Amino acid sequence: MDRMVVDGPAARYTAEQARAVKRLVYMDADGQLALDFLGEEFRSLAQEELVKKVRQAHVFVRAECDRFAAARDTKLAERYDRRLGYFRLRGALWGLDG
Repeated sequence: MDRMVVDGPAARYTAEQARAVKRLVYMDADGQLALDFLGEEFRSLAQEELVKKVRQAHVFVRAECDRFAAARDTKLAERYDRRLGYFRLRGALWGLDG
């Protein structure tokens, strides 16, 4: 089936907005689509206060991952490890260390 092509300022705007929304989603490690709240699109919109919050969240997640691993709480250690993996995946965008 042929796609209908609509041209004009409204159609171009709508197409660009649709592309922007697609950039807000990524395929997570579990194979599910997820909101990419640490991705390039959000980073491009972030002001310094949000950057600070993301860095604080990274420190917290890393500490909790270590804490639960040391306590041998495998269930929570694995959960925090998955979150830490996501921070590592997007860390360069936010200036995060390891």
